[in-house]
Amino acid sequence: MAASAQPVALKLVEGHQMRIEGTSNLRDWDAEVREIEVEFVLAASAAHAVADLRADSFTKLVLQIPVAGIKSGTRGLTGKIHKYIKKDEYPVLAFVLEEVTAIEHKEGVAASYRAGDAQCRRQGAAGRITG
Repeated sequence: MAASAQPVALKLVEGHQMRIEGTSNLRDWDAEVREIEVEFVLAASAAHAVADLRADSFTKLVLQIPVAGIKSGTRGLTGKIHKYIKKDEYPVLAFVLEEVTAIEHKEGVAASYRAGDAQCRRQGAAGRITG
């Protein structure tokens, strides 16, 4: 009897980057996410080449971002971001992918994909991110 194929867990590569961009009534701003934990699992039947990925290839994607690891170019702006997110009450932001509805390929690379709703959970509180 053959063993069933196992899902494939992927990890972030060294040197990965993530930024948060926002707009306030005063100016546009951005901040670097210096710490991130990712749980990314592809279905066992999924192709391993990025250009061959399909929407049903994705089994799980969870991003956990410690708020303390979000840093802007200035201490003042970093403090405002942490205050807005309520860092002391909600120290970790968790984004949980619910569904991938389509993946667009361009020149043999998965240039972008359209995900269903993702949930942002902050220790008991929840909000929705659609896109």
